[in-house]
Amino acid sequence: MTPHPFSSDALKEANEAFTNWGITTIPEFEDYPGVAGGGAWTYGISNTSEHKEAAFEVLKFLLADEQLVKYYSIFGDISRFPLDSPSLREEVEPDPIFENVDYDILFAQEFAAPIARSEFENEINRNGIFVDLVKSDLDVNTFIRETEEKITSIVADLKGKK
Repeated sequence: MTPHPFSSDALKEANEAFTNWGITTIPEFEDYPGVAGGGAWTYGISNTSEHKEAAFEVLKFLLADEQLVKYYSIFGDISRFPLDSPSLREEVEPDPIFENVDYDILFAQEFAAPIARSEFENEINRNGIFVDLVKSDLDVNTFIRETEEKITSIVADLKGKK
């Protein structure tokens, strides 16, 4: 079985194959120096959850420093270690294959600001649109045009109800 490219097993394989390696940030846009252009792993609790308080307690438990240290000990790869506390990162003893890796680079960029969302975004079943596309006999351009027309109509109706 091939390991995930960012797993500690994959990095151990890479370490055996290459002796001079490291990690770096993702490329930056010229207009946004120092800003990471991707997303991040996130946790959330649905607004419609019947157990919001219990779900929040689970997240607090899972994201407590003690649990994150356990998580690190299982996965062995600090790039999976969601800590921004340098003192806590220093407590962790990385696997020896990572001893020459500069982990500070993982925290060198700021996260990009969230993209603006439409107030009608939740009214459109985007996953359903994708499923419809896969099942459709239409060519992609026709499907996109017809879908855009449907969405425009839905948004117009919603705007009319305001």
